[in-house]
Amino acid sequence: MQGVASDSFYQLKRYADSTKNYCIFVAPNGYGSGTPLWNQEAKDHTFFDDMLKIFKDSLCVDTTRVFSCGFSYGAMFTYSLSTNHQKQLRAVACYAPANWNIYLPVNTHEPIAYMQTTGISDSSCKWIYSDADSQGGKYCVSGHAKDNGCTIPATIPTTTSGSKTHICYEFMGCQDKYPVKFYSFDGGHQCAPVDGTSGTDNSKKSWIPAETWKFFTQF
Repeated sequence: MQGVASDSFYQLKRYADSTKNYCIFVAPNGYGSGTPLWNQEAKDHTFFDDMLKIFKDSLCVDTTRVFSCGFSYGAMFTYSLSTNHQKQLRAVACYAPANWNIYLPVNTHEPIAYMQTTGISDSSCKWIYSDADSQGGKYCVSGHAKDNGCTIPATIPTTTSGSKTHICYEFMGCQDKYPVKFYSFDGGHQCAPVDGTSGTDNSKKSWIPAETWKFFTQF
């Protein structure tokens, strides 16, 4: 995950440094150096548990504020963790997650603060992959909204093609301290879209790092 580290961990380290809110950042590879990415049954979950234990044993870690975020397969793995690691993770941010081509454990349905971004033209991690099988980004976010006791609207608002902007929908009625926020944007399979454009990826100009930092630091 050298790309994540060289990009200041989705630019979150830049915010940590500028506010002197120092954090421990980690960008791990999946089991077997990430091949075939984050889809090795429970092996990557075991790896995460072992890694977190090492950090807790050897570093000064605020165990009430452990977070995970990722893009694409990183988002899928983060989503996978969010379904059964609610006691270890305070909040997660998933940039283009999916729930049909990744190992998914038995969902404990406990609450977790959840943030998600999805491009409305994403053909890799679609907003709706299969309504019949409850697969797609829509079902990632609505599942957590249900687990957090939020009110789920008949239609979750999304931005429109050609708008060159993003919109945020914050679910209402959620359990206290367990918000769910969904950001849709005019673009495709991207982790750093830029308002005013469609298809541009630039983490230093994207709105996502600031929104993620704000989401995490509320806890």
